[in-house]
Amino acid sequence: MRCRTTPEHDTFETICSFANRQGGNLFLGVDDDGSISGVPVRAARNIQRSIVNVISNPNQFNVAPVVETESVEVNGQTVVRVWVPADPAVYAYKGVTYDRIADADVKVVGVEQMSLLYLRKQNEYSERRVYPYVAIAVSRRRCRMEISSMLRSPLRRYRLRTATWAPSKLFKCCSLVTGTYPQLTLHNT
Repeated sequence: MRCRTTPEHDTFETICSFANRQGGNLFLGVDDDGSISGVPVRAARNIQRSIVNVISNPNQFNVAPVVETESVEVNGQTVVRVWVPADPAVYAYKGVTYDRIADADVKVVGVEQMSLLYLRKQNEYSERRVYPYVAIAVSRRRCRMEISSMLRSPLRRYRLRTATWAPSKLFKCCSLVTGTYPQLTLHNT
């Protein structure tokens, strides 16, 4: 991406779209065709500061995306690498949400597209998901007894004394003797 002394708006649109998709690396000083034009050496630190200042500004980004920046020298030219990790939040730059599709930063418009973005993020990340409390009606002792009897049945023909074995030992022995892991299904009665 071209960048002389300060990052342009398209840099921040790309940061926003990377954060809304699967993250990525943005190389300032590398042209679209892959040739290295570089950034002025003295401007590299200011470019990095400018990026952090803009993404931290609540008037620019609704939520500040996490980024890491570094200056790298490639073939005698200075390139600024901006790494944007994937994240569960949905980001907007100047009130517009961008998504990365192929090699383009695409504006997310309409309720349907925004819903799909939220659904995709929800399916990829579970940090903000609330799972309902699951109650088990079967007591631990009864559950242990049912597991033990299920595991003992394939072992009966080998006449092993399994009466005092813990379920974990029964499970291991059953899988060794039969060559498969037993499928356990507990029914709530």
